[in-house]
Amino acid sequence: MRIFNPVLLCFFIFISGCTTFNSIEVIKPEVGMRPVEVDSLQPLLEWKPIEGYVGTYDLVVFEYGEADDWSKQGMPMPIVYQKIGISSVSHNIEIPLKNNYIYSWSIKRSDQNTSDAWARYNYYFFAVIINIWKTDSFFSFRTPELSPLAVNQD
Repeated sequence: MRIFNPVLLCFFIFISGCTTFNSIEVIKPEVGMRPVEVDSLQPLLEWKPIEGYVGTYDLVVFEYGEADDWSKQGMPMPIVYQKIGISSVSHNIEIPLKNNYIYSWSIKRSDQNTSDAWARYNYYFFAVIINIWKTDSFFSFRTPELSPLAVNQD
């Protein structure tokens, strides 16, 4: 049994985490423990098509707050962008978002009218001491900070 314990320990060290999706799997931006920084204030959101579904999708984006201020965690998030009837499996947000902010978003089939129809993900993280964190949340991303060069341009 002494050989088994170090092998098991090494197994848990190398597993960083896995993501599961409850209805629609997203492609871009990637999901994980922390919001991924996108390269634009009008990012492209992309998801996998639902097999056999030929209808449209509805999209909603919530403003979570400044990237450096996590004190608003758990507070209601205002909707800052909504698009209904998207016929493709990707969408560029049509309005510029705030720089260095965290946003959450979700997608659903247009023919589903219940609040639990919005796509969510669960992220499981395995650590050395078998800790498992599970989230049931919308997808999130962080907008880029403006560079000094962009600020000086008129």
